[in-house]
Amino acid sequence: SQIKLLPLEAGSQIGSSQGMVKKTGPIFARVYQSLGLTVGEDGGNMEELFRDGNGALLTSLQTGDFQVPSTLGWDERQQLLFENDTPYPTTLLMCVLNEFTSEEDVGG
Repeated sequence: SQIKLLPLEAGSQIGSSQGMVKKTGPIFARVYQSLGLTVGEDGGNMEELFRDGNGALLTSLQTGDFQVPSTLGWDERQQLLFENDTPYPTTLLMCVLNEFTSEEDVGG
């Protein structure tokens, strides 16, 4: 199953960030009784959400808040994909993104 967020359109220092080059920082996700969830860019690099403090994959259903680094580079869309291609359940309760907006061309 997949959950694809709408493109990120937050504010910037000069108003709207629509059409500006952006980068997403760490991704925070709250889940309930979930396992096997990855997050990243559609067709790009995906990061496993459920890892312990040593980087090992967790193997039991998880409830709580998790943080993963963003695999999205600088671009205008910043559209995030959550995907679970395992038989385990996924309930995504919340997602918080930190966006960095550039008013300059960063070579997106």
